Amino acid sequence: HDPKPHIGDKLIEARFAEYPARLFTDHYIVHGKKMKDDLQKLYSINESKISVIPFGGPMSYKNLGMSTHPEIKNTVLFFGRIWKYKGLEYLIKAEPYIRKEIKDIKIVIAGRGEDFSKYQRLIKNKDSFIIKNYLVSENEKMELFQKASVVVLPYLEATQTGIIPHSYLFKKPVIATNVGSFSE
Repeated sequence: HDPKPHIGDKLIEARFAEYPARLFTDHYIVHGKKMKDDLQKLYSINESKISVIPFGGPMSYKNLGMSTHPEIKNTVLFFGRIWKYKGLEYLIKAEPYIRKEIKDIKIVIAGRGEDFSKYQRLIKNKDSFIIKNYLVSENEKMELFQKASVVVLPYLEATQTGIIPHSYLFKKPVIATNVGSFSE
């Protein structure tokens, strides 16, 4: 899933798992070509022992009997783990510049992770933000993606993410940094 730990992940846990994984693994599956290259370089694994299977999202939410919600103009969604590597601070810092062009911008931050108070202190215009700092249910997740105009992933580093296929499932454009296998 991730050939190397993300910024903020616990390195000791990754290193602890590395030895048994190498000892008992005949073949590796990664979710992108960039990840395959990383796995080869980091651990000297032969290319023939690594397969790439793209990371996909859910097939469909349509038949789950869930409500549908109309898109809300100028709504930006940041969804998922809130950790340093996701670059949330840069989205928050960009808000005043975005607001100059789009007066009624709403940035929805949905997810949980590290202490949110450091992000809260960066917010200049509180009325531009909707904060959902908790584990979002599947129903609420579907609602958030349906209401969003665009999904933003300002990651500092990454391998892949399920947020992109989720966004595409709901026909939402994605603005993302070019990290990991995002461009694939």
